[in-house]
Amino acid sequence: MSTLRGERNFGLDCLRAVAICLVLASHFANGLEILGVCGVELFFVLSGFLIGGILLKTLERRQSFGFGDLRTFLSRRWFRTLPNYYLFLLIYLISFGLTTRRELIPTEGLMRAAFFVQNLAWPNPNTSFGHLWSLAVEEWFYLLSAGTLFVAMQLFQPVRRGKDWAVGVTIFVFLLVPPAVRFAFRHELVDLRMVVIFRLDAIMYGVLMALVRQRFSRVWSRPGTALVLGSLVATIGLALYDRSSTATAIALTLLPMGFSGLLPALSAVVRPAGVWTQWVEALSIWSYSIYLSHTLIYLGLKPFVGYETLTWSLKFLYKAAAVALIIAVSALNYRFFEKPMTALRDRV
Repeated sequence: MSTLRGERNFGLDCLRAVAICLVLASHFANGLEILGVCGVELFFVLSGFLIGGILLKTLERRQSFGFGDLRTFLSRRWFRTLPNYYLFLLIYLISFGLTTRRELIPTEGLMRAAFFVQNLAWPNPNTSFGHLWSLAVEEWFYLLSAGTLFVAMQLFQPVRRGKDWAVGVTIFVFLLVPPAVRFAFRHELVDLRMVVIFRLDAIMYGVLMALVRQRFSRVWSRPGTALVLGSLVATIGLALYDRSSTATAIALTLLPMGFSGLLPALSAVVRPAGVWTQWVEALSIWSYSIYLSHTLIYLGLKPFVGYETLTWSLKFLYKAAAVALIIAVSALNYRFFEKPMTALRDRV
């Protein structure tokens, strides 16, 4: 099991592996939906931390963020995420379209998902690929955050410390506007968590932590305080979540804010010896494919085994076999499709 250890951070790999396990647990067992909520929020924070680091390194190296930088950033992110996304979307279409469960993948819903507008400003559709709502949040965040930074750089370029102003304004806008809109419309929609325009702030908390790492090294080098405060804030968010529309709107701010506090401590974790660490890294590497494929496999095979008629023990065995198959499919997909596509991106 080979991994690029020199280019990876083991603590963040642990967090990513935990996040995908939480998502799987929430979809494989009733009553554990809150675990999926935590898993997705962790993914949002990790994604923001990664792309925030990329954007800040670009600004540090070039002292600007022009159209060429914007184009390069977006093309690299889309090259990394879209091929795998569209591959599995096509597989969803073929597999469910050939079964009697066509109601799970309506054509209109598929077309919306293809352009990431299935949950742009309205409730996420209840389809077999409904979990892809979080990827719509991420893709729109890439576009809108980088676009906002580009515009802000042009506006503040003549100003002293214009780069800092542009970064600050971009972060401020994304940390203020989505929660304000979310709170204003908290009574209008059933599930605030899955609407793009309400959730863009979640990823920005990861970007904010990337800025702290780059600009405020003293704060970053004291991870204990961030860990305690972050855990406390996240716990309050979990306690408030789903109690009422107002409490949920507040919780959706507290959860990513709190989880972002875990990043300094986890980033400092040194990779220990042991075979188990390779599996942690592998789960982290395969997590994107696992996220894309797990409902396809878990739900898609249920009619063929007569899941509803199985005994409790056989249902447990089915779930265990489904997890093993999901991991195997994801590993193969990473090896023969996702990894080659990433390598192609680097060559292009």
